[in-house]
Amino acid sequence: MSPLLEHPFINLQWIPLHAASGIYDSTWAKNGNLLIQDDFDRLYLLDFGSARVYEPHAEIVLHPGEFYLFPGNHLVRRYRCIGQMKLHWIHLRLEIAPGLSLFSFFTPPVKTPATRYTIALMPKIIQLMNAPPSPRHLATIQKGLVELIEPFLPESWEQLMNSHQLHRIMPVIQYLQEHLDRALHLPSLAKLVNLNPVYLSNLFTQVVGQSPRRYQRQLRMRKARILLTNLNLTIAEVAELCGYQDPLYFSRVFRNIHGVSPSTYRKRASVIEP
Repeated sequence: MSPLLEHPFINLQWIPLHAASGIYDSTWAKNGNLLIQDDFDRLYLLDFGSARVYEPHAEIVLHPGEFYLFPGNHLVRRYRCIGQMKLHWIHLRLEIAPGLSLFSFFTPPVKTPATRYTIALMPKIIQLMNAPPSPRHLATIQKGLVELIEPFLPESWEQLMNSHQLHRIMPVIQYLQEHLDRALHLPSLAKLVNLNPVYLSNLFTQVVGQSPRRYQRQLRMRKARILLTNLNLTIAEVAELCGYQDPLYFSRVFRNIHGVSPSTYRKRASVIEP
């Protein structure tokens, strides 16, 4: 087993989402005019052609022979194809807990050299991700993702996280994950780990990078995005399942984070940008 999966306190979750191989042109991501903010990670490999990825303070040029990793975070990116390209792409999440990306703790390199083995491996993983699901396929996919992602991680990556502090607040993280429909009460959370409420809030923010309230909102919004793909649920029902008794307030929060209303997001949810 990879050492990435043997950390004493952290059970990394490798979550494959979508994948494909295709030939793209200037219409890809609306020729760089589409602002994209992801909560998942993107893995790219080009067979031929070139593309550019624009970040607020950087421009990355994509060429064949390199693997590229774009972590899901708060960066807004633009993507542009130069001419025509063949792109293999995988969307995934690598998390230490739901909604808590491993890449919240460090910034990986944008690219790493592609070997003959990994160049052959990526299309195989993509094929399995689009095949009928099975436990055997999932195990093979996750093993392959480990091999593709591992070069982006430093040898001492586990030292970049304070494992003891993360282990200390893990009961709070788990409680928030399992009780999204409940109002957040900091003193009750503090009792779970026998800490002062103010100390817990500061420790949580230090380790996770955001306050317990913001983390809860992030988890609620993720659940909302999933529920909105179920057309049998009304917006009010989605709001209630995510802990919002007022559908209008839920819609305002959703719009502030995603830039569109829940109903508009529902209409666009079936469109996957590579």
